[in-house]
Amino acid sequence: MNWNDRTEVKKGDIGERIVKNYLESRGGVVYKPITNKAHHFDMLFSYNKTQTIVIEVKTQERLNRYKETGITISHYKDYLRIKNIPVYLFFVDYSTKTVYGNSLDILSQEYLKDDKMFPYEREGSSGTRVNFHLDTMKTYTKLSDLEIEELKRFTTKKEKYKI
Repeated sequence: MNWNDRTEVKKGDIGERIVKNYLESRGGVVYKPITNKAHHFDMLFSYNKTQTIVIEVKTQERLNRYKETGITISHYKDYLRIKNIPVYLFFVDYSTKTVYGNSLDILSQEYLKDDKMFPYEREGSSGTRVNFHLDTMKTYTKLSDLEIEELKRFTTKKEKYKI
């Protein structure tokens, strides 16, 4: 199967498009990789020619039973190695109908919530992940009904959300 035909890639492309449109609406310029192979991050965003940040988009729903979301530990470590340029994670989440996230600097700070120290490592079906509490996220924009329906078509979740 071609990489671009995979369900999670199609869903990720939708999320990247949503975040790109949001960032451009804020008045900046978005730069995306032009090489058609695996890349270190999804895009760069330059605002007013004075600030440039790395943007990584995760098109996924939050955890169903906990007020958390996360990324693979390998990606987390990759992003931590980026120096001298801020890294921002954006989560496109149809279950909350929003795009939320924050800078990796903020998300990496220890945060005690519900007797749990965040971020923390968690074993899951797709390997080890680093989880962040949703209270450490900023909401950037709401998803339109059309965007929500488009994302739902590519969901791989079997359990309905109880939010």
